[in-house]
Amino acid sequence: MRIRRSGRRVSLEPATVFIVEPRSSDLHSIVGITVSSKIGGAVVRNRLRRRIAAALHEVFLCAPGRVRLVALARREALAMPFGQLVTAFKTGLAQVV
Repeated sequence: MRIRRSGRRVSLEPATVFIVEPRSSDLHSIVGITVSSKIGGAVVRNRLRRRIAAALHEVFLCAPGRVRLVALARREALAMPFGQLVTAFKTGLAQVV
């Protein structure tokens, strides 16, 4: 909740992302992914969570430093090709991080 209250908000096509500066005690990036039950059943939510986690992993492989963020998934991310999903996160997060 602290990240949602005090973080910077970026609205992207696949998700809304809240970002805060990492604490000095953080050794790694911390990423949380939230998928609402309105999106679908457990199988659909888990598939979407894994897709977003993989896309964010691709984005942060190249990014130096640490980041703390929470991604609130949107239904549109299910239908997006994976390459487009990664590109959407790269361009959107490049403006903030």
